[in-house]
Amino acid sequence: MTAMSDLPAEVFPERIELEIPEREPPIKILCRMSSFSERGVTLVPLDGGFESFPVGTLVRASYGDHSGFCQFASEVIEAVAPSEERPAVIRVSAPARIITTQRRRYVRSQVEIEVACALLDTKAMTFRSAPGEARNLGGGGLMLMIAAHPALVLGAELALAIPAPGGGPVLAIGRTVQVEPNDDGTLQLRLAFAYIDDIGRDRIERFVYRRVGGNAPAKLWASGKITQTSVQP
Repeated sequence: MTAMSDLPAEVFPERIELEIPEREPPIKILCRMSSFSERGVTLVPLDGGFESFPVGTLVRASYGDHSGFCQFASEVIEAVAPSEERPAVIRVSAPARIITTQRRRYVRSQVEIEVACALLDTKAMTFRSAPGEARNLGGGGLMLMIAAHPALVLGAELALAIPAPGGGPVLAIGRTVQVEPNDDGTLQLRLAFAYIDDIGRDRIERFVYRRVGGNAPAKLWASGKITQTSVQP
């Protein structure tokens, strides 16, 4: 199974469109990404239409930005109706294959790298700093183990200094797209790069390509899990 963290910008999309392609005309709703894992993708509908997506509905999900466009087929595995306390939630199965048309391909590699992190605590309006340990890394973001803090929630941004060959640390801003507590009281964060310059991203990509055993991105697409429909220069 291909985890969504194997993809780029799209890796952590803020918005996903769900469509029932077998309906005529097709039924579509726009959703906010809440979380994802190998167990599924959790979405919050933004414009109604929740009742058209009961458990068992076969759907097509689409998302993308300036770097490309992605689609995958899935199935609704959980549908929670809205209440006064919370919005509606739709969870679909994690994609087995993602068809992508994009300019760049970001691949992730397992790493063990200490990363300097700074967090803006918006309540206290102060910066908090703590080291984190990156466990995987790619051109689109990273997964990080770090000490828990009340301000580390979905959407929180961290300033990062990531060690990489070819110079000093790569400086980036990472947006938190998933937060999971660990048994030891620390947090596992998945971060998408909200800002990173082209030189820094290139250094990370070269580092990752070497770790996975090749210099050419095309080598990394041989499993058939991801189907590349076109690549723009």
